[in-house]
Amino acid sequence: MKKSIFFYGPPHMDLYKDICQEMEILGYEVDYMEEMKFPEDPYNLRGKTNKLPNRDSLLSDFYNKIKETWNNLLETTYTKKYDYFFVLDGQSIHPCVFQILRERNPLIKCVNYLFDTSKIVYEFYHNYKYYDSVFSFDSEECKTYNVSYLPIYWLKNSCNQNIEKFDLFGMGWCLRSRYQLFKYLEDFSQKNHLKSYLKLYVPSRPKSAMRYRLRYIKNYIMGKKESCPPAFLYSEMLTTESMPPSVFRNYIFNSKIVVDTCAEGQIGMTARFMWALGAEKRIITNNQNVKNCSFYTPEQIYIIDSNCVDKKDLEK
Repeated sequence: MKKSIFFYGPPHMDLYKDICQEMEILGYEVDYMEEMKFPEDPYNLRGKTNKLPNRDSLLSDFYNKIKETWNNLLETTYTKKYDYFFVLDGQSIHPCVFQILRERNPLIKCVNYLFDTSKIVYEFYHNYKYYDSVFSFDSEECKTYNVSYLPIYWLKNSCNQNIEKFDLFGMGWCLRSRYQLFKYLEDFSQKNHLKSYLKLYVPSRPKSAMRYRLRYIKNYIMGKKESCPPAFLYSEMLTTESMPPSVFRNYIFNSKIVVDTCAEGQIGMTARFMWALGAEKRIITNNQNVKNCSFYTPEQIYIIDSNCVDKKDLEK
């Protein structure tokens, strides 16, 4: 009889599909549930209640809300006696989840793996005590919270040789710093007759470019910054189509150099970095922490010190 896994995680980039597939190849039966996210979650660092002075009282109300939601889900949809509760990140989990799952199976193993951080995204550490094991891609947080270090996975799979080949490949969510770097690399590629595929993802285009421009000017005057300047709305770099992991890896395999950029304050290696590393590609990255990793070699990995790269270094 197959052992069963209750897998709870975010749908970001469809990474969960890779993980589900690998667990099924290993012989497990997997039930996946998409991670719930609420802007009113007081532990959500990007939400609207985290910094309010009455956060503790809001937390009580929020926990009552998600407890009811979780009880309903575990009574109607996820009713099995699971062998493992595997959590990727894990926002908005009520402690009752662990209690109910362990009542059904006292031998269940609860495991948490994080590819986001408790200092930037969500205060995951509040639930660490409920797990049997906790792993993180962020070595700094591993030391802070005394959890185990584990870089993001990569898959040794065959690549599609029939897709277009590129000198430079980069793709990610639209961030201002990422846009500035990609714009520089796009201009550099054109001047030096390089073939590049550089795309920045947004879920949808603004309904009104004029309103976006006016908001951009207003926020600029107030000292706030939008993710990207109005010019980006007309750029060929903009895409509203996400890329499945298998396709993303094909672009990596068929490119000479992979551009990796992480969020400000992040020190863990991204999935695109690990996939490029596994594919033995040259990498441009703004993650300064890579110098502390055992696999770092300046011949393969060029670290950006600012929002642009040096032309001579790119030509090497």
